[in-house]
Amino acid sequence: MVMNKAILHVLDFVSGVFVFSEKEMDVSNEHVFKFLEKHVQRSLQDAGRKEGRFLEESEMWRMIVEYVNGELDFITLSQVVANQMHDNISNSSLPVSTDVLVADVLLDDRKYLCMLFFENKTAFTHNVISDEYGVRGEIVKHYSILPGATQKLSEYAIVCLDDFSICFAEKKRNIDGKDTFVLSERILMCASSLSTKEAVKMVNKIVAEVTDEFGGDATKTLTKAKAYIAENLEESETLDPIDLGRNVFSGNETMMEEFESKAKEYGFPEVVKVDRDYVKRSVHVHKIKTDMGIEITIPNTCFNNPEYVEFVNNEDGTISINLKNIGKITNR
Repeated sequence: MVMNKAILHVLDFVSGVFVFSEKEMDVSNEHVFKFLEKHVQRSLQDAGRKEGRFLEESEMWRMIVEYVNGELDFITLSQVVANQMHDNISNSSLPVSTDVLVADVLLDDRKYLCMLFFENKTAFTHNVISDEYGVRGEIVKHYSILPGATQKLSEYAIVCLDDFSICFAEKKRNIDGKDTFVLSERILMCASSLSTKEAVKMVNKIVAEVTDEFGGDATKTLTKAKAYIAENLEESETLDPIDLGRNVFSGNETMMEEFESKAKEYGFPEVVKVDRDYVKRSVHVHKIKTDMGIEITIPNTCFNNPEYVEFVNNEDGTISINLKNIGKITNR
């Protein structure tokens, strides 16, 4: 990664200090570079990211195009982003101090404009005091701690300057009594698709709902859904929810139709692009939690194999789980 430019604006709603910087950061500083590099790369690899496109009426799109064409300078563009975030946070029911970092980076021969929003955390640190009684250490509360380099940001936007595609994550803020996605609706003004994480979560929810409505075994249908997703990824990077529903509920036309109806009701797109790495991790195992609080994690390769796992429906209505052919047990 090459960090061309970066600038930091401070929106401190605790002290009421707002700094709209007029000078770029020193990206040649090793600590600054590593901190920014980790956050940019982590955001680009985030399975919870959404992908979007600017709407025609987007003012931010127009300014970014001007920046690419050399008609608008980097500092002015970054100040617009910071000012817009400041105005929206100010009008929210719970203003949270947020540092706004804008960076121009080159990664794998592609240029990106990164907007990273660092929500300040409260933490404790030491403070050394020297007075007439001597020197002593004190513990003080600090209200402006940035997320660590390994922490995931809850809000960011990264625009590819080659085709103006966007990947972003955002959170809702209550403004004028209404829950609002500030980043996509007010700053970027863009349309977005489901993230991989959201898509998998929604599929599982619909499968479970349909199964429960028809008195089926949700554990088994969810396992079939995970198996379908895992197998599908071997050939494609997209997920077709209707095809998944037909596979999971094959042989039951009514349940297939109900799945399709719920998918449309929830606004599930016809095709969703998914992150292979995330899906492989999420469907690798099946987690079970009983009403007694017992939790079991079973690899999907073993889940449907009666040589290793067996579910028994008892006469009293309870369920027994038999784990078989165990060679060794390790306490963790």
